[in-house]
Amino acid sequence: MTDGARRLPVVVKDQSTTTLQCPMLTETNYNIWAIRIKAVFKVHRIQQALEPGEKEVEAKKDDMAVALLLQAIPEELVFQVAQFQTAKEIWEALKTRYVGVERVREAKLEQLENEFEYLKMKETKTVGSFAGRISQLVTKAASLGTTYENKKLTRKLLGSVPAKYVPIVASTEQFANLKAMTFQEAIGRLKTLEDRIKGIESLAEIKVI
Repeated sequence: MTDGARRLPVVVKDQSTTTLQCPMLTETNYNIWAIRIKAVFKVHRIQQALEPGEKEVEAKKDDMAVALLLQAIPEELVFQVAQFQTAKEIWEALKTRYVGVERVREAKLEQLENEFEYLKMKETKTVGSFAGRISQLVTKAASLGTTYENKKLTRKLLGSVPAKYVPIVASTEQFANLKAMTFQEAIGRLKTLEDRIKGIESLAEIKVI
């Protein structure tokens, strides 16, 4: 789906010269795509072609619906639905394919969210490695079409570190604007304290020797 997802949106015009964009279907946007494509069809007064019910759809309207659907899906899917003659048949085929995909995607996102929620930094881990683990989850979520806000990442990082980081976390929450603070800035603050702790521990070891 990658090549199709990068295609530019198809611009169409109705009789009132209103410019519309046909949304492009991808592996992760079926639900929102379906809502948007229905809105486009409504403007063109051809929405009945997707769900005709008992009333027969005019051939001209159905042809327009088919044409728009074929322009709103990736090229590899065009070949797969070319066997169908009506917009309803194409619509149902896409729905059957992507509803299953969407359910799998939602299950994976729920699993990632649970993992993100319960993720805690161990005493033996470094700030860098823990932040890297958070970033991995963010990347996986992004591949499934979901973006984590910077504020959520920052709060997760500051709220999941061991007790030795509590002073810097408390200071950050008291004097810094967490809403504006970036995830990378929060990492930097914790690393500064981490380096100080390591320095103190190194001096202590030297004195013992």
